[in-house]
Amino acid sequence: PLRAHIFPYSKRSGTAAAAMGREVNALEIKRRIAKLKNIADQCSQDYKKLFLNKKMDVLIEGRHKADPRFWEGHSANYIKVLVASKRDLANELISLKIRKIVNDCAVGHFC
Repeated sequence: PLRAHIFPYSKRSGTAAAAMGREVNALEIKRRIAKLKNIADQCSQDYKKLFLNKKMDVLIEGRHKADPRFWEGHSANYIKVLVASKRDLANELISLKIRKIVNDCAVGHFC
């Protein structure tokens, strides 16, 4: 998975879980959430790495906010991809070869 939504359980009266009477303490909840987040982040990185050195079509949505030298868009399988270009690429569907994974993004180069 590229993303996981992780949140603590909220007790709701009338549910079978609420009738159990046993609750997990707040520190344990935080520990479990952190562990799940680490696993989800690693799974996301591993998935993106499957596309290294492969060609992908990317719909460019606009400039990357953190570094305007790059344009940012998404592939058909929802991977965020960056590409450096001086040309205006907004709203273009372009083919890129994925060269590396940096944080939550793939970085592509023109084919």
